[in-house]
Formats: sequence, structure tokens, C-alpha cells
Amino acid sequence: MRNTTSYESPFCTRYASEEMQHVFSADKKFSTWRRLWVALARAEMELGLPVTQEQVAKSVHLDRSSISKIVDRYLKDSHNSQNAQL
Repeated sequence: MRNTTSYESPFCTRYASEEMQHVFSADKKFSTWRRLWVALARAEMELGLPVTQEQVAKSVHLDRSSISKIVDRYLKDSHNSQNAQL
């Protein structure tokens, strides 16, 4: 299983602190996207678009294992699409 709590690059160990590696990690990226999606859903709900409170609540309460699955899937698909372009 990949390390998703810190950004992986040959330069990280030389030039980036552990905190900076975490800022650019897959975990941080996907948790930030999740917070943005929830904020967007709330705004859409307030504007009267067809988003229910239950849908927003369900999005907020994603557990750690679900986010890990999302990260793994994204990294796998990202890797496959890069190979397809070659």
C-alpha cells in the first residue's frame, strides 16, 4: 500500500520538510476536495437546488477507510492514464 500521508518525490527528502510533504500529500488533497464538495452541496441546498440535508450529512461523515479507497483508486487510475498516453 502506498504512503498517502506525505508527497513522494526524490526531492522531498532533500528539500521539503515533513509538514510540506503532508501539505502536498494525496490525503490532504482528497480531504480538501471533500470539504469543498460538502461546502458546494450546502450552498446548492441553500439556493434551492435539489440537494437534501441527508445527502450533505452523508458526505460529511465519510470514514478514513472510504477516503483511503478513493485515494488508492485515484492513484491507480492516474497511473494507468499516464501509461496510456505514452
